[in-house]
Amino acid sequence: MLFVLIILLLLFLMNINTGVVDSFGILCPVTNKEPNILSCIYYPPLNMGFIVASYDRDCVKAIQESFQKSDKRYIIEGKYNGTYILKKDEKEKQVVEVCTSENMKMMVKEHELPIMN
Repeated sequence: MLFVLIILLLLFLMNINTGVVDSFGILCPVTNKEPNILSCIYYPPLNMGFIVASYDRDCVKAIQESFQKSDKRYIIEGKYNGTYILKKDEKEKQVVEVCTSENMKMMVKEHELPIMN
């Protein structure tokens, strides 16, 4: 019984919200405004795409250019519990999902945002 409680406690601690995103919404990592669109961005160091909620196309462009230049202004960091965090200037800005059609559908439904075209 004690073993089960310890395991449950560990699972709970691993899934604690980082404070970056709460159940009420998210902010654009560039402008700190409410996002208007969802987009997939490519992060070369991990060779993966991630879904980012942003204010507009210029914000998506700013993040993607930072990734391409490797200037480390924007980075994506994996956490021990399997989540990924988009950081700006070493500050956590947004929990990001791996870019898949299933995750995009979930994000569109959850945040009621359109996909950037």
